[in-house]
Amino acid sequence: MCPDMQDTKEGEIQIADDLLSASKNEGGMADRLMLVYLHELSHRLTSGHHNAAFFAVNTLLLLRAGSDRHDRPLLHDMELYDLQDWQDTPNCQIGEALDWALTTAGELANEDLSAEAAATKIIARYKKWKAWKTAEPERTAKAEAKIKDLSDARYRWAFAAFVGGLLFTRFMNLVF
Repeated sequence: MCPDMQDTKEGEIQIADDLLSASKNEGGMADRLMLVYLHELSHRLTSGHHNAAFFAVNTLLLLRAGSDRHDRPLLHDMELYDLQDWQDTPNCQIGEALDWALTTAGELANEDLSAEAAATKIIARYKKWKAWKTAEPERTAKAEAKIKDLSDARYRWAFAAFVGGLLFTRFMNLVF
């Protein structure tokens, strides 16, 4: 719907002519223009990919924009298309990316931050979350190793108690 930022004269958001067509319903066109504008603004505020950070920024902008002319929340017009690059986060499922994005946007929606400042905050949180998700196999391996060590130790202590019981019984038989 819009050209890439590098394809515009000064990085501005340009909206496709078909969205400005006089043949479109005027009220519906205004809602659609707002959705497209906020979507493209989200691209400008993030890396441009449809990852969890983009989804969070777009969600935040739609939450702040409120409702359309029918009092329907603009957030209802979001689609999973806006999260199609969720796999850029290793060891992540789409539900986790969606949950992270919605939670983050919800936490920041009512903060007194500009869109740029909120996007910067979201991107910083995204980098931390992505690093945490990337390290998940290492954390899982450590936890499994600890469980195995505890399990092995339990068997060693059980064996030691068994042997101790046998020796104690033998000692008691010798003494009495």
